[in-house]
Amino acid sequence: MSLKLVKSDTIVPTIQIELSERQKTLIVESFGQFEPVIEYSSKIFFDRLAQVEPSLGAQFSGDTNVHSDKLATVLQIAVISVRNLDSLVPMLRLLGSEYRSYGAQPE
Repeated sequence: MSLKLVKSDTIVPTIQIELSERQKTLIVESFGQFEPVIEYSSKIFFDRLAQVEPSLGAQFSGDTNVHSDKLATVLQIAVISVRNLDSLVPMLRLLGSEYRSYGAQPE
């Protein structure tokens, strides 16, 4: 896998990821093992985030089920879209805008 930062018209540079067909297959196959516990794992993610970085946890306060459901959905869409990563860009930009409204910073 190669990663490279690309200048864009946005504040945050984008990262181009090039995956081999084998890497894409491994992502899909390994996610199949993770998917049965994705909802539970997403909830644990936000609980742990609040413990490790309380200021970030506070940004995602409220109904944690909403945030964990969104995380699970984004992960599922990312895996489904792994063979066409460009199709993820609009959704990820929208998600980034939404989290920016919660006070999330690029870093």
